[in-house]
Amino acid sequence: PELNEVLLTVVKAVNLIRSKALNSRLFATLCDDMGSLHSKLLLHTEVRWLSRGRVLARFYELREEVCMFLDQNNPELAAVFRDGQWVAKLAFLTDIFEIINVLNLGLQGPSHTVFDLWKKIDAFKQKLKLWQTEVEKGSFAMFNLFSEFIIETEGMNINKEQLSSLVKAYIASLQGYFDNYFPASSDVSSKNLWVANPFLPLKDIDLTLNEQEELIEISSDPQLEVVKIQCDNIASFWIKLLDEYQTLSQKALKILLPFNSTYLCETAFSTLNVIKNKHRNSLLKLDAPFRLSLTSLKPNIEDLASKMQNQGSH
Repeated sequence: PELNEVLLTVVKAVNLIRSKALNSRLFATLCDDMGSLHSKLLLHTEVRWLSRGRVLARFYELREEVCMFLDQNNPELAAVFRDGQWVAKLAFLTDIFEIINVLNLGLQGPSHTVFDLWKKIDAFKQKLKLWQTEVEKGSFAMFNLFSEFIIETEGMNINKEQLSSLVKAYIASLQGYFDNYFPASSDVSSKNLWVANPFLPLKDIDLTLNEQEELIEISSDPQLEVVKIQCDNIASFWIKLLDEYQTLSQKALKILLPFNSTYLCETAFSTLNVIKNKHRNSLLKLDAPFRLSLTSLKPNIEDLASKMQNQGSH
């Protein structure tokens, strides 16, 4: 709740400045006069998580300019932004959103499998444990903006004990969320490591006798190990084995097939925005352009053109 209040206050200030064109122009002029790298605040939207991190990062960067602008328009709000304790919370919140955004982007991609995602999630959960230990030691080095602000305000009226308790509580809360949404019991990858690497010696795997026999044949073939190295991804490797090791390959592909992130949905949404922009030359039906934009197939234009009859001049 405490950090949520910080976010709501930032959104309130951004909306105050961006809601009127005059305010936006005056703020941009102020930023230019002060030599700021940016002259605009980003609007926050509840639809996309990434927007929150960007809003906070831009706001933290321009916090001095925001204070000067609000001195004339909303002195009470300006006073909040000059409170060192509040700014420290803003710095920590900005760092947290940046970290989560990096994790979120790392989970997106056209060829990511459940093994890739669980590896990143598990690594992040381990980092949270490490950070909790570091915070208990009084170290905040993993939170760049927050640690810089703490160092810069050394000797000022900042309650570091309260901030440390806040950080520890938030990390513990984050650990709870990740353990709840990604419990070890639902880790499909740990139970099917043979899919990611069939050449490793594995014990107690959940396979039928026929599937285990096929796995032994695959793991005993050094040529197939070379084939795996040459493949772009693990799915391509199992597709190559479909004819010879049909049972095990089909089982592996069923594990790899599910969409493990919202990447395809995000891609489709972005594609739709491009197709339906204000610069389009006609009101198109979505089916054809949508399919062409999202397909991974690349047409051989030269080959297609060579098969067409040349038209002579009339």
